[in-house]
Amino acid sequence: MAANAAPLHVFFLPFPAAGHSIPMLNVAALFTSRGATSTVVLLRANDDSADSTSNSNRCGGGDNDDNDDNGGLRFLSLPFSYAAAGIAEGEVPLPSAYATPEFEAALDAVGEPFLELLKAHRPDCVVADLQIPFAAEHAAALAIPHLTLQVTCAFSLIVMGIINHAKPHLGVASPSEPFVVPGLPHRIELTPAQLPSHLTAPVAAERNRRILAAQRGGGGGGGGCSLGMILNTFRALEPAYVDMLRRAGRFSAWCVGPISSSAAARRRRRNGDRSAAADGECLRWLDRYEGPPGSVLFLCFGSQGRFTRAQRRELARGLAIASVPFVWVVNKGEEDDDDEEEEEEEERIVRVSGLGLVVRGWAPQVEALAHPAVGGFATHCGWNSCAEGIAAGAAMVTWPLYAEQFVNERLLVDVVGTGAPVGARVWSDRAEERGLVAAEAVAAAISRVMGDGAEAEGRRRRAREIAEEARRAVAEGGTASDDMAWLVAEILRIKEEKKKKMEEEEEEEEEKM
Repeated sequence: MAANAAPLHVFFLPFPAAGHSIPMLNVAALFTSRGATSTVVLLRANDDSADSTSNSNRCGGGDNDDNDDNGGLRFLSLPFSYAAAGIAEGEVPLPSAYATPEFEAALDAVGEPFLELLKAHRPDCVVADLQIPFAAEHAAALAIPHLTLQVTCAFSLIVMGIINHAKPHLGVASPSEPFVVPGLPHRIELTPAQLPSHLTAPVAAERNRRILAAQRGGGGGGGGCSLGMILNTFRALEPAYVDMLRRAGRFSAWCVGPISSSAAARRRRRNGDRSAAADGECLRWLDRYEGPPGSVLFLCFGSQGRFTRAQRRELARGLAIASVPFVWVVNKGEEDDDDEEEEEEEERIVRVSGLGLVVRGWAPQVEALAHPAVGGFATHCGWNSCAEGIAAGAAMVTWPLYAEQFVNERLLVDVVGTGAPVGARVWSDRAEERGLVAAEAVAAAISRVMGDGAEAEGRRRRAREIAEEARRAVAEGGTASDDMAWLVAEILRIKEEKKKKMEEEEEEEEEKM
């Protein structure tokens, strides 16, 4: 950014779920590291007066509102009715709660207040989650360039796009019968039972139309056009699929990941969203670990990944059978009844093995995966977690649950070659609707990642190679760093063109007077 140029001002509007908001904050930090002023617009409970838009100057509208604890990001807030959206106070909802008509109506109700914020602040660009189409609509109406943030990878976007159009899953006889996804460089098999609900069930056609329009925008090269999408991936990870996306999409795909590896994201984590107690328990255990480097398995299944008690017991037995040192993060939401004896029995199975640590609640996943003691990662295949595991050089035990996680699994297993599946078969965000994965299957998958054989060592070696590619991508001159620089330059170009056009119009008006 030129030294004498006014800095870019970019608005960021994250979807109100952890798997969407955290990557958006990291993207905002990336823009800040390039000299932009980054303002994050958060959706707050509308009964909290301290977070209302009337406090916008305090939250992010003045000159002294940079928050040093969040990497210099600025914040504004908009009132959001979680009650009208069908979400109880303090609840961590299932992902399906975000797809109800009530939630969509409550989200759309934020559109007009967001438009007023845009009019008041006139940012140079808007970056919004793909699930918030009104952001692109209002930005276009005010001739503000806009981008969408995708929280998945190019591979999964291509696969889901092909399935949506070609519908190969309709050609098999049962939900458990595999089909081949056509038109791909790799042989990819899925079953209908593993597909996201938006590919198999009727959905609101109007909302899908708006989302697609937000993604593609009006085309062209300025004004309120879409500048494409930002992805938390890098070209060396999935080169064929990044190229396919760029050819097929009619929009730019800016691959700026792994975002968690960027210096900006590391600074934000150091200063912001960490729990010292949880950090201490998890990282102290890893620091004290005396085994060989890379021999610990880290298990974490996301903030919304829940298992039944029976499944947790099978997982605990699988860890004991595999006899691998581990750190297992268990969601507090999984403590689904008050039967303390059963809960103690579940943990007893783990403790008897004498090999690991159970962490209840939150744990510092990025830091744990980067620890020298950790070499494997058991994951639900949410894309943020996949990208963090890839950046850390961890081979992965794959256990998809919902969203596009079964598709992400195929990337890790069939394309990248760093994943070993436990054999999950049924897509659902409700733990009781998924089939039980037996302890023996869990142990077998762990052995294929953490074992001594050539297959396991090959996965770990490949994971280390990909991690090195990730480091090169985010370094100065790497593909992700260059994409970020080009994106900022493009927004600056549009800003300067608009400024020049405005000056020319003012001169013409003066000449007429």
